[in-house]
Amino acid sequence: TLFLLNRFLREVAVNGVRVKVVNSLNEINFYLNKYNGKANLYTTVFPATKANSNNKLDYSTVIVDKMFFDIDIIEPDKVFEDIQKLHTWAEQNNYYHSINFSGRGFHFFIYVKPYDKPDKKMTLLSAQSYIINKLNLSKNVDRTVVGDISREVRLLNSINLKSGLYVIPIKINELEDAKELAKSKRVLTRGFLYGKNLLDISGYSDVR
Repeated sequence: TLFLLNRFLREVAVNGVRVKVVNSLNEINFYLNKYNGKANLYTTVFPATKANSNNKLDYSTVIVDKMFFDIDIIEPDKVFEDIQKLHTWAEQNNYYHSINFSGRGFHFFIYVKPYDKPDKKMTLLSAQSYIINKLNLSKNVDRTVVGDISREVRLLNSINLKSGLYVIPIKINELEDAKELAKSKRVLTRGFLYGKNLLDISGYSDVR
């Protein structure tokens, strides 16, 4: 699971409905085994330390441990270019990062030093906005995701029912082959993780 699911609590969503707060990878796998191929499966991008009495995460306790860039296919000729720009920037700075094929588009993650101060939402927004602007990323990068600490993401090795393809991790040299590779599950190994350092977003609270 690389760094994607290494902290809990999280919420699991089935067809967009958040059904349970989970506390382990085993609980995630329960829903994956039960519903995969029957429903679209998601979990929250960020972990939290507390849940409410109604079995929902307390989003004030979210820990920001990554930046999530959702790359859609709006300008098809710029999709790979956007991913390559993010990858190159992260590689140049030696930041941990990974790429998922979502069954239709792509998810790009840059991993950061855990940040849980009260201004976490604004700091995340500022850090993501800075990167988007610095790299001049296209409209493919979904701006509604930026700064969203309650965002969901598709579970790895779940099936995207719209395309019938699996959600899989990929390497930068596999972008063009993603659809073919996504016809089956992939073994999740550290080989899909790039970089050696966590990005410190604490200095981005006033930068946009």
